Amino acid sequence: MRFSTQAALLFLLSPRVNQAQNLQDYLDAVRSIPPGDVNDPLKSGAQVPGLSESLYFSMIGSESCPAYQDDIQYTLDSLLMLDQGYPKFFEPRAFPNGAVFGPGRCTTTFIGQEQIRKKLENAPQLFEDDEIYRENSLRLLRLNDIVFKKGVWSDGYVGIVLGIPKEDHDIVRPVVDYLFGDSQEGTPLTFDNSGRTWDSTYFFESAQNYLSEKNEVTFNDDARAWVIKTFHEQIFGVSLSTEELQLFNILQSVFVLISSINPNAIELLYPVLDNLLIALAQAYFPIAIGELSGRLSEMMTRLDDATAEVDNMDVSETIASLENAMLEMQQLMSNIGGIGELNIAEELVPILFKLLNATKDAYATLYYIAIRYGQGPGGGGPGRRASLNSDTLKYVRDDLLEGDPESILKAGHAVADVFFFAGGLSVPDIITATAGVYFGNAIENVENVDIDNDMSLKLLVLEATRRFPPVLFFTYLERGTGQRIAPLPGMAGFDRNVYGEDVEKIKIRGDLAYYHRNSMNFAEPAGPLDGKPETSRMCPGRSMSIAMATQFIRAMQLGDYCLKPGESVVFDEGGPTFFNEFTVTKTCPSDEPSGEPSNEPSDLPSSKPSALPSNEPSDEPSDTPSLSITPTLAPSLSSAPSCLPSLSPNYLAKATKKTKNSKCV
Repeated sequence: MRFSTQAALLFLLSPRVNQAQNLQDYLDAVRSIPPGDVNDPLKSGAQVPGLSESLYFSMIGSESCPAYQDDIQYTLDSLLMLDQGYPKFFEPRAFPNGAVFGPGRCTTTFIGQEQIRKKLENAPQLFEDDEIYRENSLRLLRLNDIVFKKGVWSDGYVGIVLGIPKEDHDIVRPVVDYLFGDSQEGTPLTFDNSGRTWDSTYFFESAQNYLSEKNEVTFNDDARAWVIKTFHEQIFGVSLSTEELQLFNILQSVFVLISSINPNAIELLYPVLDNLLIALAQAYFPIAIGELSGRLSEMMTRLDDATAEVDNMDVSETIASLENAMLEMQQLMSNIGGIGELNIAEELVPILFKLLNATKDAYATLYYIAIRYGQGPGGGGPGRRASLNSDTLKYVRDDLLEGDPESILKAGHAVADVFFFAGGLSVPDIITATAGVYFGNAIENVENVDIDNDMSLKLLVLEATRRFPPVLFFTYLERGTGQRIAPLPGMAGFDRNVYGEDVEKIKIRGDLAYYHRNSMNFAEPAGPLDGKPETSRMCPGRSMSIAMATQFIRAMQLGDYCLKPGESVVFDEGGPTFFNEFTVTKTCPSDEPSGEPSNEPSDLPSSKPSALPSNEPSDEPSDTPSLSITPTLAPSLSSAPSCLPSLSPNYLAKATKKTKNSKCV
């Protein structure tokens, strides 16, 4: 059984479930519910601690569709989903038409490719007719509004850009399409190599520059750092400092973590948050936020436009909010004894929430100023991007947003959400999945992969994306009924009618046209209505995501790396977190020993990528601590050394040679 911090957070989504006396007992009881009765835990006879029949129905309430915080079934289903993984949760529960009830009492999901395609194709028109709408949610998680600024969006909406009202979507959609999309509007190209503001050549050069200073690469951290660095270079012509990249990496995890918790239950996490919050307060926030407020101040002092005086007042308020929250945190930290101080989170959490909200607003303000005044937030980007940057931002301001300050502000917050929650998370996941299958030797038809060929690498990236989808849910709600409809683009890659019975395996299954035709991972069928590009609901960065992943992997020159000693690639076949954190290094033992070659079997593990272990728990505890604050669902697994070599053009010859001098066969 798998259990994680994320599962604990989902447990807290229903505040009244807290009457259960023990979380582990509760989980054990949930896991004991037979799959056939998962939609009616009482019928199964499972005895869930603290849940009498009267209490259960008081939780459900009399509403046909209760708020998710009070929907015990959503909590039960979510725990089971995290425990079993996506395919094992959904497939046994699917009706012949591909529909699945859940997660929750008012959600119907769809996992068959044709059903997903139809739902996605119909979505833009239904949004246009105002028959459906989206909520403040990300993937599986339904978010609170703690880190989101009030007063930005229409109709009082406070939350992630994915759930904004239609009138706001019509404003910001052309902006994100222009910045992150293909080279033309409308039907997506066959995973294009360039867009209106980006191209693969630049991504390759950027990745080379980033990797040139590294002897080791850690997944997912380095992938995330490079993606965020490149996004800022790409759009704003700015190179983020090391401290800013560290802050961004942390904020991505913290924003998702904090936004996932029911505010009514936050106090239950105080013991868990103590050390994390204190470490953040002591190590990262003072330096990084100082740089952030410094960038804001520096930008405003460089502006000579008369309208900047008005903005300068607003920006000053943003800076003041940021610095005041930081000061409050520092004052509190000076009064405590350090990590382990009891009950510190009770005082620290409200300040942290204020600081996180101000920090996210500060980034959105950076992007607002850059778009409104046609300049990047300080510094200059590498190469030609610096010269293109100003014209790009001016086009967004004058042509797409017609110079309207309110629309520009919305665009700034939309870009911030793309960086923190959307592409800033999913693109690194694609990079990590591709590196994971390579260094885990999980590719079946390895002879079809040439790591020195752009097209071959792109096919590997597309197959890794199919098998380990970074985005699963595309959810919307029906007006009037409140019913939630959730076609699952990520599950389309597991449709055996399309991909065959061996969907769990990783192998190149066709050419580029094949993957283009069958891909649902970016909600491709939800493209724009004719003549209305703003109605598109597919992922705007579809081609850009694949291009970035391909060029990062290409720039690495994978054959130059091996897994760091003591590390292995841990594969969780069901998601939602598919890979553990792993590090590769250029400091690899030689394939051949010095001196005369020996015919004796070697007792040393291979220096090449280790075999991807089976998904079985290990009896041995891991002695490698994880420093990542991103919750990891994968268990600690053991792996025997493998003698499979890297995926190079002379793969077969190397494989034959290697097995002659090794215990591994």
